[in-house]
Amino acid sequence: MSVHAGGRQWTASTFAVHGHHYALVDLHGLEPGTVTPYSVEVDGSKVWPEPEHGFPPPVVATLKPGKPLRLAYGSCRTSVPHDSAGNRTHGVDALRAYALKMISGTDERWPDLVVFLGDQVYADLTSEQMQEFIKSRRDISEPPGEELQDYEEYAHLYYLAWSDPANRWLLSTLPSAMIFDDHDIRDDWNASRTWREEMQQKPWWHQRIVAGLASYWVYQHLGNLSPQDRAADPVWQVIAGHHGDGEPDVSRELDRLAERADREPESYRWSFCRDFGDTRLIVVDSRAARNLAPDRRALLDDVEMAWLDDRMQGGFRHLLVGTSLPFLLPMGLHHLESWDEAISEGAWAGSRPAQGKSCGRLSTWSTGVPSKRASGGWRRWPGRWRTAGAARHRKRWRSSPATSTSPTSPRWNAAPAAGSSRPSAPPSATPCPGCCGPSAPSCPTAWPRPLARWPPARPRFRTRDCTGPRSRVPGSTTTWPASKLPPRG
Repeated sequence: MSVHAGGRQWTASTFAVHGHHYALVDLHGLEPGTVTPYSVEVDGSKVWPEPEHGFPPPVVATLKPGKPLRLAYGSCRTSVPHDSAGNRTHGVDALRAYALKMISGTDERWPDLVVFLGDQVYADLTSEQMQEFIKSRRDISEPPGEELQDYEEYAHLYYLAWSDPANRWLLSTLPSAMIFDDHDIRDDWNASRTWREEMQQKPWWHQRIVAGLASYWVYQHLGNLSPQDRAADPVWQVIAGHHGDGEPDVSRELDRLAERADREPESYRWSFCRDFGDTRLIVVDSRAARNLAPDRRALLDDVEMAWLDDRMQGGFRHLLVGTSLPFLLPMGLHHLESWDEAISEGAWAGSRPAQGKSCGRLSTWSTGVPSKRASGGWRRWPGRWRTAGAARHRKRWRSSPATSTSPTSPRWNAAPAAGSSRPSAPPSATPCPGCCGPSAPSCPTAWPRPLARWPPARPRFRTRDCTGPRSRVPGSTTTWPASKLPPRG
């Protein structure tokens, strides 16, 4: 493969992964602050830009020293047709809309970089086009059903995601950086140790996680690396060190790297750091590098945290940190998610509740949380719990109604499991006003420290969709007088 720009030519050999062929061409020696159109040839035939593709020529833009960095970013992009039906169900494709705006001739300066902060593809929520491809290969009624299974299906998913002409032109013109989130692998990926153990029991999961990480390395991660970091990558060393006939096939090496990275997260780093003049961009892996130990839950394990701390020091003037998760949550949301995660793990019931039960429980709490005084004292989660909280159910709160709004549930009123050392209630318990049932004693002391701050009995916030003198609490039928709510901001 060869790239032609400004009267110069750069070449690179292809490499193979599971029957697909790729190449990475390193362009060097370009003048700073220049914009140079380019073309791509394979075996002497021009393949990009395509004839009459209707877009401006793709360009390679180098940074001008001292120029402020202009950055665009986004996440959670689904691949559906750009027709009225697709726009109605998934909304307008913001990436495509931005590409069309760029070519419209506006005076707005183009970004120097576009950052994708997760869910570039949805391996668990596939489109009709993707499902048709899956059906042509296997029985979709067998697990994993409509979800992705192997590398071949991931390769087709990336093709569907990035083959739209406008999006393809944008990616060929703007430098990009990317990091995964859960849907690149599966919803709630690494939400907890229990989630991970459950997935490992599924016969199709090993092939799925290996294919997901291997394809991510090819389609996203490889472009994040600087030449120095790329030279240190073990799989890239195999590619760069190949000097024989034909192209190197790194399928085995890449699968081994992906398998080990999943089994031993500290063995490979997906986070990366890039400098743009006096601006440093750090993009953090907050999915694969988690610490899932119940007593030391953290978005980043110790090795990753030490790397982040080291990269946040230096002689740059501006520091940008990108992550796929909102790590600066308000403390109320942090404690609420931690509480729900504890319930999901069976902290008060002796066993895990059925999936969706804790979501229904939350709808009750959103309309009226008993005060600390009435309940005899709340309990606080260990201080090392990080803001990942209850990632297991967080997205379901936003996207679907609660399964139950009953103030009580037999699941939470259940007695301790046989043989459990957990008492049904502390010896000096006082009646519980509804947390565990109308006549049940107060909650067992699963957590040792009282919660000093917790939302009061009435939700104290105003929603954006208020249209009258009363404000509705999301997810419930309860309204509060607008006069009782604080002003916005």
